[in-house]
Amino acid sequence: YPSWYEGFGLPPLEAMACGCPVVVSRLASLPEVCEDAAAYCEAGDPCDLASIVRRLYDDGGLRLHMRQVGLARAANFRWMGCAARHIQYLEQLLCSDIKLEKTSMGVS
Repeated sequence: YPSWYEGFGLPPLEAMACGCPVVVSRLASLPEVCEDAAAYCEAGDPCDLASIVRRLYDDGGLRLHMRQVGLARAANFRWMGCAARHIQYLEQLLCSDIKLEKTSMGVS
């Protein structure tokens, strides 16, 4: 996934969740999402990408390692966990807005 720009990096994360070794670029959100669970290539360098894919093809131990760390990394991203964190964040925003309104009105 040698993307130049990525808002989040869902396709590599989905691949990791399926046990597929992942090769991504070092750009945008991909390093943050993939961390050490991906092999990294230069986005504009097809030779670099091909070299990494060849290495993964040739090295069964590396493939297995990439599968294991990818599955572990993907396990950190679950829809229910994401929803729970969003609800928590929205509740914090709502509570801080209510506190601000009360404070600005002279109410404590």
